[in-house]
Parts: sequence; structure tokens; C-alpha cells
Amino acid sequence: MPVHGAPHQCKESFSFIPESKAPPQIAKLRNKDYFTELENGCLGEDVILARKSIRLFSKGCERIFSDFNVDGIVDIMRFNVRGFLEKMDNPTKDIPVASEGEIATIKGKRVYHINLIIRYGMAGREDSFRRFRLVLARNGIRRIEPLPTLA
Repeated sequence: MPVHGAPHQCKESFSFIPESKAPPQIAKLRNKDYFTELENGCLGEDVILARKSIRLFSKGCERIFSDFNVDGIVDIMRFNVRGFLEKMDNPTKDIPVASEGEIATIKGKRVYHINLIIRYGMAGREDSFRRFRLVLARNGIRRIEPLPTLA
């Protein structure tokens, strides 16, 4: 029950877990392949499990929002990448390439990928999933790519 008649309850947790302990649906959605293993140097991936549970108690909500027809909520998720950025290498690197029989140097861009899978659930309904790739460099977010959920 809600504390002191509050219309909602919110719980959050955040932890690192071994890749082998990721929920099966998430591992399937991650869809890792041989090239991903090569990119990671066969070291595996770090997995962050962030959970958030929101319970709404209808009687409390009805009392507070009696003047409004409420049929949903908006929850804003914030994911701070600053700690990741601080530990990254330079955003560019000189790369030697062969060009017309000579060795030339080009500037390569160094980026890091964070795969983000979000699972939404509601009592009495099937969970839904959204998948994104955050592409980061030390100087910030380069892009956010929505990816298909092939599960």
C-alpha cells in the first residue's frame, strides 16, 4: 500500500551484472555477433542493469486529479554519460594508409558504442522493448541510433 495515502510508489536500482546474468530477452535483443566479439577483444561486455518500478494507486490518483481525465503517465529517463566520456581516449587518431605507393596519414574518429535496451511493462499487458545505440566520443554524444527489436 502507498505510504501515508500517497497516490504512487517509485523504486529504482542500478548495478553492474555479469553478461551471463542478463535476462534472456535482453540477450536476444542485443543480437551480438562474431564481429562484436572481435571488437570487444573477446573480453565480453559490461552490463548495467537499471530498474525502475512505478506503482500508481488509482484511489489516490482519483483524489488528486479529480478535475482531470488521466489515462497515462510520462516518465523521463535520464542516463548520464559524463563518467564514460571522462575515461575515453582522444576523439581523433592519426592512421597511416597506403596511397599511390606512399604512406599517407589520415585523421580517424574514435567512437564508443553503448547499446541501450529499454523494457516497458504494465500489469496485465505484454512487455514492450525499445533498442538504441549511443555513439560517443570523448567530446560528447555523436549520435543516437534507434535500432530494430528483432526478438
